[in-house]
Amino acid sequence: MPAKRRKASGWLTVRGAAEHNLKHIDVRIPLGVFTCVTGVIGSGKSSLVNEIVYKYLARKLNRANTRAGRFDEIEGIEKLDKIIMIDQSPIGRTPRSNPATYTGLFDMIRKTT
Repeated sequence: MPAKRRKASGWLTVRGAAEHNLKHIDVRIPLGVFTCVTGVIGSGKSSLVNEIVYKYLARKLNRANTRAGRFDEIEGIEKLDKIIMIDQSPIGRTPRSNPATYTGLFDMIRKTT
């Protein structure tokens, strides 16, 4: 753990998320810090992050032609200017080479732990 943690620069709040296994939940996601969404299999992590948050923000910020999953409201969008999806798909021929390894992201994560 780092000696001093960064403080969130704001929050993205999703209200009434109801896609797939999500049952009208409210979620606050901190901005400006490394954030991890965890949970058991089938708890709705991908539905929340990929189907609701990413698709909605891609449509609003990047003018993407996506349709977000069901939710009531998302607050805090004014604090963002774009959204980028980085998945675990391999780059090239080896499955060990993905965007996170290629850009050195894991090196930064390892240094902070």
